[in-house]
Formats: sequence, structure tokens, C-alpha cells
Amino acid sequence: MSEGLDPESLLEMLNEYFELMVDTIFRYEGTLDKFMGDGIMAIWGAPVAHPDDAIRSVQSALGMGEILGEY
Repeated sequence: MSEGLDPESLLEMLNEYFELMVDTIFRYEGTLDKFMGDGIMAIWGAPVAHPDDAIRSVQSALGMGEILGEY
């Protein structure tokens, strides 16, 4: 996909994508660790642990999949 876009369009698309994904991470109280190329690393349970952190992380992943499909 990136080969068919000019750099400005690619950057705009990635910024929109990252914003949607990070909003989803925060909705489930995850912590953004870092961006890695077009990937995102997030963790749950730090700095504040919840008893359902594993469930929150899966809910976030499912939400990201839905949002990506809409995007």
C-alpha cells in the first residue's frame, strides 16, 4: 500500500490510523509503549493494574479490528 502513495499521503494515512488505534487503547485503559514503523506496542497492567487487564487488552484488540475494517 505504501508503495502506491506519495510520502505526504502515507504520513497522513498513518497519522489517522494511529489516532484511531491509540484512542481504542486508551478507551480500555491500556498504556501506549511505543510506535514501531506502522505498528503500535501497548501494555495493560502498568502503571496501574486492574484485575481484568487481560480482558481489556482483548477487547481493545477486537475494537481495533472493527475500527480498522471501517477505516
